[in-house]
Amino acid sequence: MPPEPIYLEEEDEPEYEVEEVLDSHIQWKRMEYLVKWKGYDAGHNSWEPAQNLEHAPQMVRQFHRRHPNAPKL
Repeated sequence: MPPEPIYLEEEDEPEYEVEEVLDSHIQWKRMEYLVKWKGYDAGHNSWEPAQNLEHAPQMVRQFHRRHPNAPKL
């Protein structure tokens, strides 16, 4: 069973933990990352706008170190 999302005190929206950034692309002039969510299987991976990963900058940096030719901001 996947873990429950963390709810931030100042917001009502859940925040899920990023396990790994798998890919990047530019879609409709917007940077997006393919995200593997911690505690969820690959069927829950999702393309997320870059601003949705502001809470996980280290994961984005790690992805770009491993894939220096991948699209980035």
